[in-house]
Amino acid sequence: MDKNSFPTFFNARTMGRSLREVATDLIQTESQDVVSRWFHSEDGIDLFIWSDESHLIIKQQLSFHGQVMEWNIVEGLKTGVILEDDTAKTFKVDSSEVVRYDEVLQLATLRQGIELLEHVDALSKEDRQKLQDNFRNNPTLDHISADQFMARFRNYRRSEGSHSSWWDKICTFIGRFFK
Repeated sequence: MDKNSFPTFFNARTMGRSLREVATDLIQTESQDVVSRWFHSEDGIDLFIWSDESHLIIKQQLSFHGQVMEWNIVEGLKTGVILEDDTAKTFKVDSSEVVRYDEVLQLATLRQGIELLEHVDALSKEDRQKLQDNFRNNPTLDHISADQFMARFRNYRRSEGSHSSWWDKICTFIGRFFK
């Protein structure tokens, strides 16, 4: 068997370039609006990105070949696998998928996902870099330094038009320590 006929199971470039943005939704919550973006490929690859009103990524999830990697600003980084829900067979309804998260991060999944993101032409270079940085560095609210917090969230506004919001007061207070 020559090497050209051997099946390739993971080709980051082909997989990344196959993703297309298929949906953008605005999710309105009590405290803020969140924009959800969904990228999908015919090969079953999905990328979801949730951003807050300040365009900061607050959650991201990439799934490929049954593997899932997810990051959010509160819980941090997780890897897992997609499983078919067996209860659907019992009740003779369409099956649904569930994610079973790993107890230990799967570094191979993270490496492959970060490499795949490098080739998502449907995203700007800046957005690709932000997603990769979140998966590489795993920044969470309880593990970032105060100066990183200020750099990331200084321009965040909880409520539009509020000149003296609680957020401004917090940022001003924290900012005093970094002058």
